[in-house]
Amino acid sequence: MASATAQHVKDHPFTQGTRQFVARVFFEPDQQRIDVEVFEGNQRVVFTYPDGAQAIPTFTVTLMTAIDLARVHGLSAVGVLLEDAEEQVSRWA
Repeated sequence: MASATAQHVKDHPFTQGTRQFVARVFFEPDQQRIDVEVFEGNQRVVFTYPDGAQAIPTFTVTLMTAIDLARVHGLSAVGVLLEDAEEQVSRWA
């Protein structure tokens, strides 16, 4: 969950079937990382496993890794996190 010092960077809305989701991007300045959290409405998405265990997915990259991905490979770490979040939700929704 985003901390009190987290900065909300952007929202990435997407649809899975008839359900509407938003992947929210946060920058955590104290930890120097970028987090993506997925919401449906105003509630965090919760994955429930067959045995009843639950997980609240957060997709994370450190700031240094994000910079390296951009400089060395020309990849957007935020873009990769958003794709991963959307793909994981599509498997569970």
